[in-house]
Amino acid sequence: MVAHAMFWDIEPLAATWGFHTAGLVDLHVAESERRQGLATHLLGEAFRQLHAQSVAVVEAQVRESNATARQLFDKLGFVEVDQSVVYRKELANPAT
Repeated sequence: MVAHAMFWDIEPLAATWGFHTAGLVDLHVAESERRQGLATHLLGEAFRQLHAQSVAVVEAQVRESNATARQLFDKLGFVEVDQSVVYRKELANPAT
């Protein structure tokens, strides 16, 4: 596989928003295949299919430090609407 994108249906959370929404949760292009427009093409096709399923909005999250992803989302017409703090809790390894 050269590239993949995964979306989730935000509808349970977005029910009161008044429009069908999907969230982009994973986008990956093999390192050897990057900078060839594959992510742009893949997402463009995904957006076409989501639109055919009555999805009106797609949301994505990206780290502020990920300039490449930010440029891609800007190029695709995404607009920054919020910023957040990410929390992480490391749990003990269950195997130990």
